[in-house]
Amino acid sequence: MPAGMPDANALGRACAHLAGTASLELLPGATDQIPELARLLPAGTRIFVPHLPGRPLGNGVPTLAALRAAGFEPVAHVAARRIASRSEFGSFMEAASTAGVREILALGGDLDPPAGPFKEAADLLAADMILGTGIGAVHFGAYPDAHPRITVAALAASMQRKFDLAARLGIAARIVTQFSFEPENVAALARRMPAGSQVRLGIAGPCAVTTLMRYARLCGVGNSLRAAANLGTGALQLAGNADPTASLEALVAALGTSVASADGHGLHVYTFGGARRAAAWLSAMSRPRAAP
Repeated sequence: MPAGMPDANALGRACAHLAGTASLELLPGATDQIPELARLLPAGTRIFVPHLPGRPLGNGVPTLAALRAAGFEPVAHVAARRIASRSEFGSFMEAASTAGVREILALGGDLDPPAGPFKEAADLLAADMILGTGIGAVHFGAYPDAHPRITVAALAASMQRKFDLAARLGIAARIVTQFSFEPENVAALARRMPAGSQVRLGIAGPCAVTTLMRYARLCGVGNSLRAAANLGTGALQLAGNADPTASLEALVAALGTSVASADGHGLHVYTFGGARRAAAWLSAMSRPRAAP
């Protein structure tokens, strides 16, 4: 066993716990995949539906409704800077509530200048338009490798504002991290969060290396990708994620098996359009493996 790796049985149990309680993403319109996801994943699994660039905010509502009908917990992405008006946001929240959405992921979005009145995720909460919609939890994004355009201090201040606003509204505040090729960065970010915070640890799901590299650049984790490249062939294979098991094991080792096995943290799998493949991997990983 490599130096620094935990006991194999403890590692397997921690990986199985994270896989068995993981969330993942499903693209809007991919409702044909839902029956297979229901076969592979536990009822109540959180499935996040992205708010894609250039698409109306309401584009994902039918998918959210289909996920709820299939027994999942649908989580709607809401990208503040892509919302054209308060009325668009209000209409979406009403439709999402009717579809059974009880949780959202509030993001700033990357549109500059903003399409409408919202500049950051906190503005969505400050508008008080979530009240009365049945939303009980809001997830916020966090960046293990730092944000390409926002300082660490500014990110910390923004996160505190979002937590304060959520508390004022009586809504649970949670964290979802971006994926990274440096597991220690993800673990370090989780440790920096306030005590008791629920943190979903981002990991890239199974996909082709070319797909992973493209999304890494789009998602602002290019520095992490370059760092992996500098570490040599083994790190690049880990980053390739044809099978992300090694990435999950490295994350658990960085976090510590006792922390990874606790109820406070979870796993969030970025699927890059391959939700069925990610669900099959999670299903297999959720079964603990005996040490050889």
